[in-house]
Amino acid sequence: MCGHLYGGLISLSRAQPYPWLSILAAIPYLVIVVAMGYTRQATAIGLLMYGLGYLLRGRVTTFLVLVALAGLFHKTAFVFAAFALFRPGGSLLIKMLGVGLLVGLAGGAFVVEQAEFLMLHYVEEAMESEGGA
Repeated sequence: MCGHLYGGLISLSRAQPYPWLSILAAIPYLVIVVAMGYTRQATAIGLLMYGLGYLLRGRVTTFLVLVALAGLFHKTAFVFAAFALFRPGGSLLIKMLGVGLLVGLAGGAFVVEQAEFLMLHYVEEAMESEGGA
């Protein structure tokens, strides 16, 4: 699955003014550490890089589909959907409302997950400390 990282990196690098410089900058951490140690994250990052290449060419729907696919591998990838709001043109009010909605939904999803854990371990299990005794 790490092939997505390499393919995404090459795809996004081709859209840059100096493609070899972006590849050179990515090798130390993104290629060596992430691709060789974190399979799900590497796949999500690769799909996001493919998507960013499409977004640079103005293909927003394809970008959002790739963000959704990346989100299947790592949930933090869904945050990148906000990038679609910041393409040139469009109303500032719509952009602000979109970002607010995205932050609310993403924040809510992460908080709910942590709140369930905290409620289970600190409230429902009724832990007691014996203190100094």
